[in-house]
Amino acid sequence: MTPRPPSDRMPAAALVAGVIATALAYWIGLGGPFLLDDPENFVQLARYARGEVTWLGPVMSNGSGPLGRPLSMASLVASVWAGGFGPWPIKAGNLFLHVSTGALVGWLALLIVRRDPQLAGRAGWIAVLVAIVWLLLPIHVSTVLYAVQRMTIVAGLLTLVGLIGYMTLRERLDRSGTSTGRSLGWLALWLGVATALAGHAKENGLLLPLLCAVLELTVFRTRTPARRAALAIVVAGAAVGLVGLIAVLWKAPDALLGGYGLRDFTLAERLLTQPRILWDYVRSILVPHGPRMGLIHDDIAVSRSLLSPWTTSLAIAGWIAVVALAIAAARRSLTFSTGVLLFVAGHAMESTFLPLELYFEHRNYLPSVGVLLALTGLVAAIGRRLPPASRTFHALRPVLAGVVIGVYAFALHARATVWGDAELLAMQTTLHRAESPRTQTMLFGFALEAGAFDIAREDLDRYDALTDGHDRAVTDLWRLHLDCLESRPLDVRRLDATRVDLPLQPGPFALKAAIRLAETVEAGGCPDMADPIGALLIEWSQRLEVPPTAHASWRFRYLAARLAATREDWAEAIPLAISAWEDSGWNNGIGVFVVQLANSVDDRALAAAALRQLEIHAPSWDLQLRDAIAAFRAYLGESVRGGSGPQRQEPGR
Repeated sequence: MTPRPPSDRMPAAALVAGVIATALAYWIGLGGPFLLDDPENFVQLARYARGEVTWLGPVMSNGSGPLGRPLSMASLVASVWAGGFGPWPIKAGNLFLHVSTGALVGWLALLIVRRDPQLAGRAGWIAVLVAIVWLLLPIHVSTVLYAVQRMTIVAGLLTLVGLIGYMTLRERLDRSGTSTGRSLGWLALWLGVATALAGHAKENGLLLPLLCAVLELTVFRTRTPARRAALAIVVAGAAVGLVGLIAVLWKAPDALLGGYGLRDFTLAERLLTQPRILWDYVRSILVPHGPRMGLIHDDIAVSRSLLSPWTTSLAIAGWIAVVALAIAAARRSLTFSTGVLLFVAGHAMESTFLPLELYFEHRNYLPSVGVLLALTGLVAAIGRRLPPASRTFHALRPVLAGVVIGVYAFALHARATVWGDAELLAMQTTLHRAESPRTQTMLFGFALEAGAFDIAREDLDRYDALTDGHDRAVTDLWRLHLDCLESRPLDVRRLDATRVDLPLQPGPFALKAAIRLAETVEAGGCPDMADPIGALLIEWSQRLEVPPTAHASWRFRYLAARLAATREDWAEAIPLAISAWEDSGWNNGIGVFVVQLANSVDDRALAAAALRQLEIHAPSWDLQLRDAIAAFRAYLGESVRGGSGPQRQEPGR
């Protein structure tokens, strides 16, 4: 076999070098801490590591998205199986998948660029350069080193697989010159399966048909016998998702839009703000400034109108102009047009109407490919209009590319260094996001976990100052928690004042304060406070402006039931626990508690009925729960089999 010329192997060798450079740049950050919602998403992973559940536990029970994201959770299980539970194994898995995704970025770029008449001759090198730069983009640190964003990485990887497979099948259709029902059927099947897989990693994977529609409008815009049928397939795929969305908004709008009750902006204000944020994303992708980047962006100004701030109108006009230019220039600059439209389409879910937080860098994980493609096409278009380059300039092009790669690699390594050290991360966040309320909550969390209670109190004071005291009731709950931890005398007057101003739609900071305070009191801290804290939780649950089935409502009743049990007030604990159990959708942990309560008062009928209900809802993968049920059965004896389920001992919903 005749070996390929060395020039054919050089792009592949360059990509391998880029992968190695990426791994080295990230390596120092792999030991960084879990952050923000990492622990909440990893509860079942930790139980799997302890042998309490099978691998199906984390895969089948994640509630961070409507589809459960089982494929992402399966990949996390693989990381824990291989390396144990902790930040390093999970983040190392993120890095492995990131470099794998980078190879797919290069493959997709190759498929796109080689169809661009202006760039096809250098498609191999351009694709490798795009892949290497994408791997080294500093903005991706907040995806790769933010453990729970494994979901974003897996969804991005599977979406790229879907796009590459779609382009490959489409090119075969074009080459065949015919569009048989069978070939179109394979195309539709691929699109459907790939979309389902990507969506079950993270819901923005469902954007795959829209991204394929972009390819039809730019890469495959030449009229061929297959184009009309293929375009119909991707439009139908996108339409299915749109119809489903409209149906949900029509039948149960709160399922998608109810979260605005917890935000300080409306739907209209979010839509006005996002164009400004998209431009900031582009800046952070191309010209990263480490101190301004990170997880904390809740201090960004909300656009209240087209002129407040005035840059709102400018940002909207800018995007309209850029998208119009991309559509108009699709024939002359295919790579530029494809990149612009892929970036915009990639943000169609997380940067539009959903009541998510305004700004998160990880939303650019896949859309950033579009930015690099658009920049490639733009530079090429400008270069064609310049005088012929000198031989010296041609010789310097590899050097210039190396300088760009080196700058990104250095910036990436600097960010990874900060993310690898909790103290450095807190210090940088304090310096550059000091006016952010979330900064103070994050620093408070670090101080609380470290036992630095005086610093934690200072963080709460700064949070109150930044929020004008509108969350003072919540921070007072945290102060009560600190008092319990330090065995300080409690200020009962503060508790009474807190009761009046508690938020009626509590966010994560408020919910966590209630949980931590109740758990501390239950564990023996502030033993005299079990009754007043329990009463506060019951009153809070009754005043909430959410349905009884909302997490905060039943969780508060469950906590109050546990506090009542600590003082052996069974008459209060049992009905509260049963109420919380039913409204939670038969949460297994509450079910176990109900059985324990029934046994405490020797109510064998209630225990048997609760146990029967618990068995109905107990998943086969929860080994610890199955063992608990078996122990309960042995304790009660076989004679108590039967029962129709526990009955609520308070008025129905």
